[in-house]
Amino acid sequence: MGLGLFPEQTVTLEQTVTLEQAVIMEQAVIMEQAVIMEQAVITEQAVTLVQAVILKQAVLLAQEAITKQMAILEKILVSKQIVFLLEGIVLQMSLPLLVT
Repeated sequence: MGLGLFPEQTVTLEQTVTLEQAVIMEQAVIMEQAVIMEQAVITEQAVTLVQAVILKQAVLLAQEAITKQMAILEKILVSKQIVFLLEGIVLQMSLPLLVT
């Protein structure tokens, strides 16, 4: 059963249906690929966000640790200064005793 007037233009109904099915299948494949690519992009963005959050948490933890270490070092320094001052006072007090 032809649809055209000339033999070179004749397309059967079966060929038309087959062509339409092929187009629909190609569209389905393209849509599926688009969905997969979109999911990949979303997943990559999620991974990047998680990495950024983890990095920020690591930076905050490092800053907190450094701050604590600085506070401890400052206490040690103050303690040493107090010891040196006390030693100086004891030395000044004992000098007159050594002279006599």
